[in-house]
Amino acid sequence: QLAPSQPRYARLRDALAHFEKIAGEGGWPTVRGSGLLKPGHHAAWVPSLRARMRASGDYNGTPQEATLYDAELVHAVKIFQVRSNLEPDGIVGPITLKNLNQSAQDKVNKIKVNLERWRWLPDDMGYRHIRVNIADYRLEAHEGTNVKEIFDVVVGRTYRQTPIFSANMSYLVLNPWWEVPRKLARQDLLPKFQKTPEIIRELGYHILDSQGQSVDPYAVDWKAIPAARFPYRVRQEPGGKNALGRVKFMFPNQHEVYLHDTPSRDLFAKVRRDFSSGCIRVSDPMDLAAWVLKATPGWSEDKVLDVVASGRETSVRLKDRIPVHLLYWTVVVNDETGDIRFIEDIYERDDKIWAAIQNR
Repeated sequence: QLAPSQPRYARLRDALAHFEKIAGEGGWPTVRGSGLLKPGHHAAWVPSLRARMRASGDYNGTPQEATLYDAELVHAVKIFQVRSNLEPDGIVGPITLKNLNQSAQDKVNKIKVNLERWRWLPDDMGYRHIRVNIADYRLEAHEGTNVKEIFDVVVGRTYRQTPIFSANMSYLVLNPWWEVPRKLARQDLLPKFQKTPEIIRELGYHILDSQGQSVDPYAVDWKAIPAARFPYRVRQEPGGKNALGRVKFMFPNQHEVYLHDTPSRDLFAKVRRDFSSGCIRVSDPMDLAAWVLKATPGWSEDKVLDVVASGRETSVRLKDRIPVHLLYWTVVVNDETGDIRFIEDIYERDDKIWAAIQNR
């Protein structure tokens, strides 16, 4: 009775039984390959790749040449790559091979890890709430049992990981200034200022001293400043080049993480999207803003667009706070089909949880 009542939890339990049965029957063959296998190439290990794809139901073709990586097998591999959140280029390299060679027992363990993650959450996640699956680069806006909006997101790099936590969104900021965190100013911006000082004005950065007074950036010898003793505050003015874009969504938390727009739109075309410094960039931020503000009187889509067009920084307090859950699922459920996907564990967190489950 204490188990989560979420439908996705129930679907994972069903999947667990399915993969335990496969593991009990011996699973599928290992692909013993190396290097890069590209479409149209020959390799002695292509038959083992074909057997692996056939065993998991991704391929049922008839090869003309045993060692040829032909179009039909390439298509099956691309489907597998999409399902695993890998670049669907059809090339079998180390990462694709690693995912192919996860055994049926590995899948069982992975499902158990994700069932455990579900048990950490409250049954009531809020009627209107936001879920971000960091590993799947996906944001969902929920209303009750319905997913109303879905957005692609960019999350933190492996060395600046986006944390897992829940907090309440209480306001958003249109045309935000960006107060650059000191660590980023030292590690990311200082080397750029040293190489090309002109970008300070080109990108709308303002340099302030410890008293908050404006500093002429061209009067500073940037190459003489060590990163460990960077003495300035750096702020970026609103506009098309601002790193936060046109809007940021605030749910105050100890990690100083938030959702925001970005001028780097090209990143959303990539399959693997871990490029940020920990905050979460949203593919269609104005659509998310419209959903967030739907219950806040006086903030129609037209009003939001008018304020954005003005260029003035404007904070909007939400009528009702919206719970935001930053989560990390490496086995995900398709609500429409009931299918599940095993996706890349980008932060390599699964093994630690699996070890904890065994020790428990």
